[in-house]
Amino acid sequence: MPDKPAGDVIRTHLLRVMGEVAAPLSTADLRQHLADQLHGHIVNETVYRSLCILERRKEEDRLPRAGRHTLWVPRP
Repeated sequence: MPDKPAGDVIRTHLLRVMGEVAAPLSTADLRQHLADQLHGHIVNETVYRSLCILERRKEEDRLPRAGRHTLWVPRP
């Protein structure tokens, strides 16, 4: 089984992806970007946990929910 990427690696990739994409992204969208970039399987829970850490650090924002998907944007 391949090694899981470290949390700081995931958070660095998340910030980069959100900075490159102009639109808000869902947790699932970000997971797919990470899986493509890191060439591996990453579960939504891992991505969500990293996004919550970034939110607490005030590096990105969670948008009010419009349905069942949580949307995320980088903080200006």
